[in-house]
Amino acid sequence: EGEEGEEGNLPIPDGLTPTEAGLLRWVRAVVDQVEAASQVEPYRLRVREKERQLARMSREQARTVEEEHEKVLKAAEERGIPSSLFPLERPWSLFPWYEQLGPRASCEESLRLAIGLRDLERLGRYLELGEERGLTKHNSRIYYEAAELRGLLEAEGAASARPGAVGLHDDASRAESPAGA
Repeated sequence: EGEEGEEGNLPIPDGLTPTEAGLLRWVRAVVDQVEAASQVEPYRLRVREKERQLARMSREQARTVEEEHEKVLKAAEERGIPSSLFPLERPWSLFPWYEQLGPRASCEESLRLAIGLRDLERLGRYLELGEERGLTKHNSRIYYEAAELRGLLEAEGAASARPGAVGLHDDASRAESPAGA
């Protein structure tokens, strides 16, 4: 091409001054930048569209939450419940977590252990404790299962305590005849 230039040892095309060569390099860099930007433009448009979709979905969600909150407030008002118990920003902040879950949860955990061990004595003790803490067959699946297992274990204990002379599948009349003879 041409001779070496003073600036950065870049070649200077024949017939151009170093200033003109610098200007040519600058024009080429600008053109390359514009071409690269035009190649990225479809992706920018996609990103903008996705941002609009996200904003629309966020607005719809906020509107839905507000509508549902209004329904809850109306239902609470109809039942005489103060609306202050239903804050919009932190809906679970006023829930009595410990009162609802603390003692009952520990009792249910003890019942699970007794169920796993099939221990009639522990089941009886923890069922009484659960009853004191407000557990019923209707509000606790674990309590229900423990109560049913206790009934089953008691029935098994009663069946195993029968007299050994009468088998489970023996006819009752055969069992009476040797005793009468």
